[in-house]
Amino acid sequence: MFDRPFNSLIFCHPLRVVYSPIPKAACSSLKAYLRQQMGLPEAPNVESLHNRRINGFGYPQTMDPEELCRALYGRSGRYFKFTVCRNPYARLVSAYNDLVASRSPGRLRGDAAVEALRLQYCKAYDKRPSEAPELTFEMFVRAIEASNPVELDRHWQMQFMVTCAHLVTYDMTIKLEELPGKQAQLISAMNLTEPISFRLNRTGAADADLRPYFPEDIAAIVRRIYRRDFHHFGYDPADIPRGVA
Repeated sequence: MFDRPFNSLIFCHPLRVVYSPIPKAACSSLKAYLRQQMGLPEAPNVESLHNRRINGFGYPQTMDPEELCRALYGRSGRYFKFTVCRNPYARLVSAYNDLVASRSPGRLRGDAAVEALRLQYCKAYDKRPSEAPELTFEMFVRAIEASNPVELDRHWQMQFMVTCAHLVTYDMTIKLEELPGKQAQLISAMNLTEPISFRLNRTGAADADLRPYFPEDIAAIVRRIYRRDFHHFGYDPADIPRGVA
């Protein structure tokens, strides 16, 4: 949730690095890499990487205001700040396939967020909950459109909001699609030398033809919802990924 400014920023104090993770944009791989570079042991599972109580990262809530401002804005004591973004179409399909379409009974990850969307869809389209037992991709997109952006789960919340892009100027913003070729540049900018050996998030929607997901009416909704993402991160709203030829 976008419940307070900077809430999700990660502070790697030993490295003097701030990373703004965007879900479904290689954030697990980058968190694993940064932990390694901080000298922390390998995380036992993906869930522990995202658990801020045990993952070993610093967060704004643990910093006093002066320290936080110095790290983000100070001329001295300032940290290197970066984020990795993703094509809004591909990120949306990835989030749907991972957290909505693949749900099974008893699965906890994303259940509350998905249920909130399902109920929002029913409210917006005058349906009883029993009439929408599962969200299709079209229903998923329409439910996001009908929701308050501030209350959206971070996996499909606007990347502009997740990164607080209106408040933070990043030293480097890299598109996920270009990250393999820009790893060396990123590593050098962090004053590190070890390559990123963890698998980047290049599954599912990464190499698929996504046009079947987006008939014109649904594509138009996505362009409206994520218009600031398309503009700020430099993606063409007309460019729905067509996969690898």
